[in-house]
Amino acid sequence: MPVVLITGDRTTAEEIEPFCPGIRAAVVKTSVSRFAADSLHPEEAREVIREAAREAVLRLPAAAPPAIDLPATLTIRFRNADLAEMATWINRVERADELTVRVSDEDAIRLYRTFVTVVLLTRGIAE
Repeated sequence: MPVVLITGDRTTAEEIEPFCPGIRAAVVKTSVSRFAADSLHPEEAREVIREAAREAVLRLPAAAPPAIDLPATLTIRFRNADLAEMATWINRVERADELTVRVSDEDAIRLYRTFVTVVLLTRGIAE
């Protein structure tokens, strides 16, 4: 299924571009740190999103599904070695180095679900 609109910060918009060329990005905040952002006023953000959504819908006939070559590999880097080790408790997650794990799959949905599981479980342990 095509992805035609993403909202968030500039980094998010830049990171999605290789996978969804031509995607319309509504940049409504600037990341200050991992836990903070400088956001547009809600009324201004709403207008930015509304205009981006209008343009995205107009481009819909030319939209294509995300460009992901399969099998694909995701590399996940943690802030400490303990979290990387705990991530390997999940099937198909392998240690790459002290802070990094990799997960590969030929099924994009299963790969995404594994990634989300890694993030949620290790976040829950860390916080």
